[in-house]
Amino acid sequence: MRGILSHCRAPLLWVLLPVIFGYIAARTHVIEVSPSQLLIALLLISASLALSFSKHPLSGRLWNVSFTTALVLTAAVYFNDCDHHPKRWDRLPPREAILTIEINRLFQSSQNSAYTKALATIRNAPIHLADLIDQRIFVTFRSKKTTTLSKSTHLQLKGILERLSSEHSQQGFYRYLRNQGVSFTFTQGELVAIKKEISFLQRFYQAQSQNFSEILRTGLPPGDAHAATYTAMLLGNKSALTKEQKTTFIQSGTLHLFAVSGLHIGVIALCLYSLLSFLRLPSKIRAIIGLSLLYLFVSIIGSPPSAQRAFLMIAFFWVGFQLRRPTNPLASFSASALIVLLVNPWQLFDVSFQLSYTVVFSIILYGIPLAKKWSLKWKPFALLP
Repeated sequence: MRGILSHCRAPLLWVLLPVIFGYIAARTHVIEVSPSQLLIALLLISASLALSFSKHPLSGRLWNVSFTTALVLTAAVYFNDCDHHPKRWDRLPPREAILTIEINRLFQSSQNSAYTKALATIRNAPIHLADLIDQRIFVTFRSKKTTTLSKSTHLQLKGILERLSSEHSQQGFYRYLRNQGVSFTFTQGELVAIKKEISFLQRFYQAQSQNFSEILRTGLPPGDAHAATYTAMLLGNKSALTKEQKTTFIQSGTLHLFAVSGLHIGVIALCLYSLLSFLRLPSKIRAIIGLSLLYLFVSIIGSPPSAQRAFLMIAFFWVGFQLRRPTNPLASFSASALIVLLVNPWQLFDVSFQLSYTVVFSIILYGIPLAKKWSLKWKPFALLP
């Protein structure tokens, strides 16, 4: 492993690993937020800066220890701050409330469902609930069929507010919510008012998604089951599947085929790169056009986290290549993972994040070197002129 990594310079990897350890320590309550730990972190950062200018033989090792420890403590403090919720709610019962929320992610539901489910952030609340502002929440509410919703829409809802208990957070979907940093649920909701309409960009993305769906259905009879499967697989729109189809794919363990993953984004990026190279465009123009089109596709399909992670990784590699920097997959891997975890620390505990980066790291660590050795050993066309 050391020999493989020695050929892949990735300085951010040594920042990423302490950040991961800090998040895990905070999540498991090994490290709690306290003034003394903040002071220790500041002292270690100061010591790291001082040792970086020292010429003492042991300064290098001391710098490594102090810098790594400072990163772990800082990451733990940052995670605890992101996970902060009012402690008084641990002992309060469910209650009716009127809240203004901002939608962060909409969950796809069947066309016949009367309820909409989403992950959201509380943006406004009554005075006695003011400590809930900026808390992440899972909402279930009833809306009209004609109501157009998307990410960043602000809604005023009336429903039942409840703290996500520690017993619930260990079970199924509730465990997923806890791993997303959600501390409250808001059920039986009714839409009171739309405080902020869908933006122009989101309206454009939804229109293009509908156009893509119609193009994919061209030539197929209306209501055809195969057309629904085709659309769901290419656009990640599982709501296009019938209830029977969804049940069949769940029982066969193949429902993950309908989630747009890093493999989808990688294939599309390769196609864009090949097409733009064939057109003989300048390299920088290729990068700008290619990344813009790739980001447009990710936005059209709803910006799922797996697609965003893949886009970041590809963007770092492509931009680094255009800037004529020493690029390698491990450096792009480290940079994208670090940005994702800084924006949303709870991604670390998401199974999708864990599988995505574990698989990519395994490919970098073993797949690429083994492929090179295999190509050197196996040359079936070596005798051809």
